Amino acid sequence: MAQTTPSSYRDERAELRERVQNPESEAERHEAVLRLAEINREIHAETYEKLARE
Repeated sequence: MAQTTPSSYRDERAELRERVQNPESEAERHEAVLRLAEINREIHAETYEKLARE
């Protein structure tokens, strides 16, 4: 897994939240929700890995 920081996701997350709130279609909303969940899992995994090393 590439080491990233939560801040590196900031722009993508903002765009995805906009797509969830104002989607052009229900499929777009669904895709955005799934990607947000994926990002959140990545952030949590990286946080737990960092905590485990400390």
